[in-house]
Order: sequence, then C-alpha cells, then structure tokens
Amino acid sequence: MQTGWCMPVSRLLLLAALCVLAVPGAPAVAQGLRHAVEAAWSRSVSGRAQPARVNESAAKRDTARAWLPASPRVALTHRNDVLTGNRGAREYEAEVSVPVPWPATRSGALGVAEAEIARTDARAIEHKWRLAGEVREAYWQWRSGLAERRLAERKLTDARRLADDVERRVRLGEVRSLDLAQARATEAQARVALAEADAKMSRARRIFEVLTGTAPPADGTEREHTNGPAMDEHPRIRALKVAVEVGNARLRQARSSAWGAPEVAMGVRRERDSRDERRDHSILFSVRVPFPNEPRARAQTATAGADLVEAEAELALERERIAAEIAAAREELAQARAAVGFAQTRRRLLTEVHALTTRAYAAGEIDLATRLRVEAERFEAELAAERAVIDTARAVARLNQSRGVMP
Repeated sequence: MQTGWCMPVSRLLLLAALCVLAVPGAPAVAQGLRHAVEAAWSRSVSGRAQPARVNESAAKRDTARAWLPASPRVALTHRNDVLTGNRGAREYEAEVSVPVPWPATRSGALGVAEAEIARTDARAIEHKWRLAGEVREAYWQWRSGLAERRLAERKLTDARRLADDVERRVRLGEVRSLDLAQARATEAQARVALAEADAKMSRARRIFEVLTGTAPPADGTEREHTNGPAMDEHPRIRALKVAVEVGNARLRQARSSAWGAPEVAMGVRRERDSRDERRDHSILFSVRVPFPNEPRARAQTATAGADLVEAEAELALERERIAAEIAAAREELAQARAAVGFAQTRRRLLTEVHALTTRAYAAGEIDLATRLRVEAERFEAELAAERAVIDTARAVARLNQSRGVMP
C-alpha cells in the first residue's frame, strides 16, 4: 500500500514557475562605463535633486528681475469723534503703497541670481565627475577580484588534478603516502583561496551594483586622453571659478543694499468735520525713503568679502592640488607600464620552470615539495602579471579622472 501525499504535476509546474518569478532579477549589464556613470547619476542624491535646484535658481532669477521686490500693501483708515464730542466728524482713507527698488539694488540681485544659476550647473558637473571617479574605482576593484577568482579557480583545478595523479601513483607504489597528504593539503588550500577570491569579487560587484544599479560591463578599459580639458575647464576648477563669481556678485549686492527700497503710495481720502458740512474728497500721493542702515550694510559687506576671499584662496590651492594629482597619476601610469613588462617576463620564465619540474617529477628526479613550490611561484607570477595589466588600465582611468575627463 502506497502512503504519503502526491501533488499533481500541473500544480508542481505552477509552483516552480511562481518560485522563479519570486526571485529578484539580476540587474542589467552596463553597456560601458559611460552608461554606468549615467545610471549612477540618475540614482544619486545630486542627480535626483538637480531639476529642483534648477527650478530654484530660475525662480530666484525671476524674482530678481521683477520690478517689485515685495508685494504691494493696502491700508484702510477710519477716524471719528464718537468718543470725543460726537459732532459727526468722519474720515475715511484708502492707500496703496508699492516698494520700488533702487536700480543698483535690482541690478545686484539679478547679478547674484545669474551667478547662482551658473553655480548650479557647475556643481552638477562637478558632482557627476566625482561620481565617475567612484564608478571607475568600483569597476576596477571588481576586475581585480574577477582576475584573482579566475586564477584561483584554475589553481584549484590544477591542484585537484595533481592530487588525483599522486593518489594513482601511491596506489601503484611509485610515491609515498606522504606525497598524497601534501597534495590534498595543497588542494584544500586552493579551495580556501578560491572562496576568498569569490567573496572579494562578489563584494566588489555588489558595491558597483549599488552605486550604479547595473552589473559591471565586460570591458571598461579606457584610452589615455593626452589632450584633456584645460585647467580652467576642469569640473572642480570650473565650480570654484563660478563660486568666485557668486562671491563677487554678492559683494556688489551688499555694497548697494545700504539704502532700503523706497515706497510710493497713492490713496484717496474722504472727510468731514461735522454733520452739517459736506464730505471733502482728496487724492494722496507720498514717497517714503528709509534711511541707510550702515551697521547692517557693513556686516553684509564684510560677510560677502570674507566669502569671496575664501573662494579665491580655495581656487588657487585647488589649481595646485589638481596639477599635483595629474603629475602623480602620470607617474603612476609610467610605473605600471614598466611593471607589466617585468611581470610578464617573470611569468614566462616561471612557466618554463614549471614545465621542466613537471617532467622531472614525473620521471622521479625531484620530490613533490619542490614541484609544489614551483607551482605556487608560477601562480603567484601569473597573478602578479594579471594585476600589473589591471593596475595599468586603472592608472589610465585615474589619469583621465584627474584631468577631468569623463568616461
């Protein structure tokens, strides 16, 4: 008698399909670093806030262009003598006052608004350039982990093959059992190295995916841009130059804002002194000019001047720092290219030594420890050669980044 529970095949297929759909899909592979940077920018805080910042700057410009710095005011006044004799005196007055800015004040506010619009655009370019540097570093971290994992996987395959061969030879009585223990220990060490390399590669991949929302592209190698943008067109320098322009504009505005905006008022008045008199009508026109607030003006001018000095000093120091970064990146690239040749020569020589020791061990001329030592040196040389190639490509990316070149 058959016991248990059996699910229909159709239900099993439906359950399997639902499980597949429940698993989140892998992110799409980026078409290149340029596509990855654009994806990262769309996910970043600065990228999402950029349209709102543009609208903010445009609104400030529209406000500065307006001829009325503040809303008009309406004043309604009523006076009577009900409590002081009640002779029928009545007075009604309605007035509309409009603030009118001085031309210099309006021009200063408009200059600040225009400079802030340029600063919004320059800051967006700078933030995107910095984000490109993060994407580049994350990508080459992943490429380095990928290369290490591939070599670790091949090292495990060779170690397993060698251990199986030693085990066969132990059964035939050609080598000692101690050799088999050494071979299996080397295989176990290779498994540990593969697990570590796999964890390193997975972590680098996750960092790239979180940053960009895409999987790393297969090839993100860049060519060296020998003719990068001029120093003044560097994203960082351009942002600081615009900051200096904003500082100048605010200083001009502060110097022209000592006098407050005058007010022009017009109104009508209707009044009588007693019940027996006719109501008189009159039209009012007045101009109110506030006195200058010297302490406030000096404080605003001092603040704007300090900000300007700070922006100019930062611009000068940043020029030196970027020039030093470019020189250091150029030197790093030259050293990396030289290291590639040395590493490839070492790999070629150790590959030849490995082939000789393999034949010598098969012929019984050397022991297993010697062969394992040569095997380890060969894989270390291959890893060093792979790293040298990756470091060269990374150095090219860093040089482009320091020059302000986007992927």
